[in-house]
Amino acid sequence: MALDFLDPDKPPMRLRSTIMTCWGAPYQWDAFPVSGGYLYLRYRHGRGRVEWAPSQADWWKTHGGIELDAWSDSDDRDLDLEEFCASTRLIPPPLEMQFGRIFDE
Repeated sequence: MALDFLDPDKPPMRLRSTIMTCWGAPYQWDAFPVSGGYLYLRYRHGRGRVEWAPSQADWWKTHGGIELDAWSDSDDRDLDLEEFCASTRLIPPPLEMQFGRIFDE
């Protein structure tokens, strides 16, 4: 099952591609796992959240998905996709598959 990545005895979930949809407060990404489905990733005010739906259209129809993971840290900080994934059991996609990414100049 695609949601097995929450089990520490199972491998983490690998993302095929991501689209950064908001880069302020909150930081948000649409994420597409290799195993299929859709993930909504969000970080705001020190709280991260991962929601899952069978498809992006299903997520929009229900105005949300199944909350798989939620976590908090002690501060509200700038956070990139790699840091977000490190706080969950997600493996980010290769850089060329991270769309809407903000690059340092």
